[in-house]
Amino acid sequence: MKKCSFILITLVLLFCISSCTKNRFAIDVKDNFENVKFARFDKDLLQIDSFNIENQKAELQEVYGEFFDDYVSRVMLLGNVQDVDFNDYLLGLLADSMFLEINKEVDVVFENMTAIEEEVAVAFAYARHYFPEVETPRLATHVSGFNQSFILSKNNILSVSLDNYLGSDYAPYSQIAYEYMLSGMTKDNVAPDLVFAFLSTSFDVTPKDIDKRGHAWTLLEKMLSTGKLLYLQSIFMPNRTEAEILGFTAEEWKWCEENEKQMWQYLMENKHLYNTSSLLQSKYVNPGPCTSYFGPESTAQAVLWIGFQIIKSYMESDTNLSLQDLMNESDYQYILSKSNYKP
Repeated sequence: MKKCSFILITLVLLFCISSCTKNRFAIDVKDNFENVKFARFDKDLLQIDSFNIENQKAELQEVYGEFFDDYVSRVMLLGNVQDVDFNDYLLGLLADSMFLEINKEVDVVFENMTAIEEEVAVAFAYARHYFPEVETPRLATHVSGFNQSFILSKNNILSVSLDNYLGSDYAPYSQIAYEYMLSGMTKDNVAPDLVFAFLSTSFDVTPKDIDKRGHAWTLLEKMLSTGKLLYLQSIFMPNRTEAEILGFTAEEWKWCEENEKQMWQYLMENKHLYNTSSLLQSKYVNPGPCTSYFGPESTAQAVLWIGFQIIKSYMESDTNLSLQDLMNESDYQYILSKSNYKP
């Protein structure tokens, strides 16, 4: 009995220590909570018909503003709304059998988006608490024909392409996506991907004095600038694991933990941390089946995991550091030095 009690107490203490470290920035979201609702542009668009196209098009422009123009011209490549042939192109899209089939699947998978809306609402509450000067966007959904996942329009509408999240077993994905991409193409990934898109467009993480270097980023700066955004995301989405925040499977996360020291040594010995080659950096930070420099069994984007660990070490090195301090610090060499990162 005493042994069981000791184990229980130990577990409680470990939990408290872990929670205090992770939840230093936890807040009561009720103080800044606002309900979030996606405007279903994907559904509204399908209501257009050839008999009333001018009025219905005008109504969409009234509701969605510049987002409508961005969608038809930049995403679906239908041209400018004012073009003579635009209405024909738009009606052609709305009659396209593949486009309609994708929309049907979207209706099934995303019939209910309440859980996503609630999770994003929590993240936005955190954003309003810590960064009241940052405007949270209006949210919308669209179907892009497997094009880019997010659009941020000038009128601050952030829209997600739901057809990119229909499930890893959605048959058409096998024709258009690599196998390593499939795990991220699920409904469960919409909220974290959207929050990261919001953070990426809301915060300037440009390195200090980059103008003096011809705008050339080092690999270290790519790692730590992304690490800052991931750290914010981990705070703003407290119900997500760190692996989920980075989009890693449990196995990929474990590989990074087991090979942390070797990865860091490789980066240092090969002088890759301060390399400004875009080709070299792409092999480290772009999605893929693995990180080629670390071997075929490695985790892709593993350096972003390292960047995340460095940012965590930096924030733990001084508990007086605020999230504002983190986002305002653009000297990434200073962050590395102060973090005392030692894998």
